[in-house]
Amino acid sequence: MQILMSSPSDSSHPLSQLFISFWAALDARALTSLHRVAASAAFLSSLLECIVFLVKRLWNNSAQTGDVSLAGNVMETIIREQFSLIWEQVSSKQLKVEERAAARLLAQTLESLFATDQALYEVSWDTLAMSINSSTMKEDHAHLVSAALKILYDRFKAGTLLKDRAEFLLKEVLVAGLDRCEQVLATQQEGETASFALLLGLLDQFREGLFDDAAISTVRFSPKNCSLFLLLTFFPQKLDTLLSQNASRLLKLSPPLLLSYLLHRKNEPSSLAVWHSLLSSIAAGTDGLPDQRSITSLLAAAQKGQLPKYLRPHIGELDSLVGGILEKALAGPAGSEEALLVRQILVASGTPNPIIFALP
Repeated sequence: MQILMSSPSDSSHPLSQLFISFWAALDARALTSLHRVAASAAFLSSLLECIVFLVKRLWNNSAQTGDVSLAGNVMETIIREQFSLIWEQVSSKQLKVEERAAARLLAQTLESLFATDQALYEVSWDTLAMSINSSTMKEDHAHLVSAALKILYDRFKAGTLLKDRAEFLLKEVLVAGLDRCEQVLATQQEGETASFALLLGLLDQFREGLFDDAAISTVRFSPKNCSLFLLLTFFPQKLDTLLSQNASRLLKLSPPLLLSYLLHRKNEPSSLAVWHSLLSSIAAGTDGLPDQRSITSLLAAAQKGQLPKYLRPHIGELDSLVGGILEKALAGPAGSEEALLVRQILVASGTPNPIIFALP
């Protein structure tokens, strides 16, 4: 084992050569097959098991010889380099592992390292958290980040350090994502859309779990539950306010995010505030017809009964809008965009009008 105790940063070191050999299978496209996803998952599982095995051997050997410092440097380097590389390869889809499966394997490895030594866990967690935070800025990483946060949050037991760290990371990502969304919505210029994709991914993963109103009413702040307290109280309130104040703009920038919120926000007053803000801004719009592409998904969800039943217009809330569109539809050609749009609005509102269906 003495040969393993020297620095692994040198490419000629046996540990470096071992992991280079592991990744060579990916570089050589050895995993390109009809069962590539399953093969890639097996590859990642074997790689992580190898990391844990080597770390445990080094740890036990250093405990026997008393040479903890050098062994610690070796183990930390292995963990840091491999965790960074794993996230890079999974997020870039070079290693085609299903996102939740990859997150579960990483979570299992975190548990194994924590059971070996807390310091080793700290290195692995810091490396993973840094990678996740970096990926929140990339729109095409949103699904992976959301899946990883969901797996980490659900897997670890309440009251443990692992759970506390997962809660803090989730809170950190949510707060940063909301802040970036707020910055984009504060200007009329088009900005980055990664933050909207991230919030959409988190809503789709956690669903109503991000809005635990029952827990909000019972949780009390203490230094031990600081992250949980902020997560349960800060995020729902700020998201409610942000969406109710910017519903119309968000409908143009990210219709799926607005729809996901209305589907998963199981709080009638909060949902209605966003809903009526959206309808009133559309009805009072000065830009002519609302963009049909933007509202298609929302209208389709309403027609299919996917939205809560209480999301209905107030009496007369859409009269001026529908009247204006109807006037253009009657004066226009058959099958016009106006005719289709007014029909969708009326059907979605639960008040279909026979006149619309009778249009030539």
